[in-house]
Amino acid sequence: MPPPAAAPDLRTGAAAAGGGLHRRIGYLPQLDGVRAVAVLAVMAYHAEVSWLAGGFLGVDVFFALSGYLITTLLLVERDQDGSISLVGFWGRRARRLLPALYAVLVFTALFGVLWASEVQLARLRGDALAALLYVANWRLIFSEQSYFDIFDPSPLRHMWSLAIEEQWYLLWPVLAGAGFRRFGSRTAAMAALVLAAGLCSAALMAVLAGDGDPSRSYYGTDTRAQTLLLGTAAALWLHRRQVSVAMARAVQAAGVAGTWVLVACFAMVHDGDQWMYRGGFLLVAVAAVAVITSAVLPGASFTRPLLQVAPLAWIGRISYGLYLWHWPLYVLIDEERTGLSGPALVGTRFAVTFVVALISYHHLEMPIRRGALPGRAGLVSALAAAALVAGTILVATVGAEEPEVALEVGGGVGDLRVMVVGDSVGYGLASFFPADAHPDVAVRNAAVYACGLFDAEAQIGGAPGERRMYSRDRCVSLRHQVWDEDVAQFDPEVTVMELGVYEGFDYEVDGEVLAFGSDAWRRYAVEELGRRVDELTSGGGRVAVLTPHCFRGRAAEKNTTLAALAHDLVDEHPDETFLVDLMAFLCPDGSYQAEHDGTRLYKDGRHYGRAGAELVWSWLVPQLEAELREAG
Repeated sequence: MPPPAAAPDLRTGAAAAGGGLHRRIGYLPQLDGVRAVAVLAVMAYHAEVSWLAGGFLGVDVFFALSGYLITTLLLVERDQDGSISLVGFWGRRARRLLPALYAVLVFTALFGVLWASEVQLARLRGDALAALLYVANWRLIFSEQSYFDIFDPSPLRHMWSLAIEEQWYLLWPVLAGAGFRRFGSRTAAMAALVLAAGLCSAALMAVLAGDGDPSRSYYGTDTRAQTLLLGTAAALWLHRRQVSVAMARAVQAAGVAGTWVLVACFAMVHDGDQWMYRGGFLLVAVAAVAVITSAVLPGASFTRPLLQVAPLAWIGRISYGLYLWHWPLYVLIDEERTGLSGPALVGTRFAVTFVVALISYHHLEMPIRRGALPGRAGLVSALAAAALVAGTILVATVGAEEPEVALEVGGGVGDLRVMVVGDSVGYGLASFFPADAHPDVAVRNAAVYACGLFDAEAQIGGAPGERRMYSRDRCVSLRHQVWDEDVAQFDPEVTVMELGVYEGFDYEVDGEVLAFGSDAWRRYAVEELGRRVDELTSGGGRVAVLTPHCFRGRAAEKNTTLAALAHDLVDEHPDETFLVDLMAFLCPDGSYQAEHDGTRLYKDGRHYGRAGAELVWSWLVPQLEAELREAG
């Protein structure tokens, strides 16, 4: 065996001259390739591309890359200058991040004025100011906005990950500087400490996730730091390290394995999978770090040629703008506004996002990054721009308030009094009631956003991948608060019960998980909805039980089961309820239909748009009147 000195030199020229990796950093197109894969996965996930259910994990790839790159930059600066300039580091980050952020926030203020729903506009001020201050993730936690609630989503919900990144940029250079002074050249020892901190973060995620909505664990800086810390540990461990042939081969093998793990997770993991919070995110972090390390390590590589492909590198260079702009543009470019659905809608969203991101990159981000507004002028401009953005947000949201849970939207004394209960699908149906077309009908909106009709301890999920959106205490409190008052004061002659998304899950009852559609679930559902019927008819009146409008995609398998539930409920309570077969009207073949007789039904594939709601009411009101006349 030849002596170590005779082993092939696997280092770059710069590394070889300095005795190890990370002597200095040049442009590495493979890292732009990593960015491209990450942002495309997230964009596809948010566009509901079915074969990339785990695309949300692209954020974790970003975190791993940030941990690795930022630490490497700090190490190189320490080696070259003997210390870290915090002001210089933070200044470079501000020039890179703030201009495009300010543009997105101004666009979002415009969205609020022109297109936002009441719920979106009410949340916009807090969400935008939190994004401006890079605390969006904690804003979402403290305002109890679930990441998995897709009803009237905030156009700034995606800012949670950028907030974590910026918090990392602020805190880690300070800690790194202290670590460098303490450990000196012993970066491997520092890597071990950072790795231990990452494992603690993963353990905290498992503890805080619990058995309910895991949004606290999903959003938290403390719980998501695990991926940043693993990327950091890799950078520290590799710094100026002599790379043997055996080590290079091991790293490359890990890169191959990590690639396949990420591919499998992107394709198969769902955002409601509880195991992800009990080690799954840690597994993804390890895989991402393995891919990154194998891509930057000199020598033969499986991952580097794939990631250096020119189109990927090009996408990676504009990935920041793509991430910033894609979600608010997606919220704006929906089915109702465009009349598009499926691949056509996905393609339109992607195309518009790329155009806007390119404009942002070439005409805003890069000019400032390359030196426009230098020195004091840059600082003054940044402060003035921040003040202008904040002022724009405040003006755009003047008078915005969360809509009342219960709202009367038509009719007068002595008219047919109709109350609507259910989740946000029912809320939208009642909100768009066409009072002018039905002057003899009064409608009371008692549906509650993000809340179903069951009082189970926990919502577990439904079909694989369904999103977890449940806060039992909040839902029970709001529902009874509204119903107790409305049943007594509004005295509805008929209550329309909408069976929607929230009824289509597995539920935990008395410690037992009842699988959606099982016999145990059916018995529980009929009994639980029977209690709701008793509450709603305590002052008289009857309940019209709607079969669901047909869901699409992964939720489509719920259609038949929920329709059967509606029939079972009416069979059990024939005196208090009657069936209204909405499914037979909107989708007689049992499959999702975006339109009915040329009228587009939904604004997002699930919630009624105004035209769709008006069409349903034109059919529903005669159904209710006929039933009440027949009952005498």
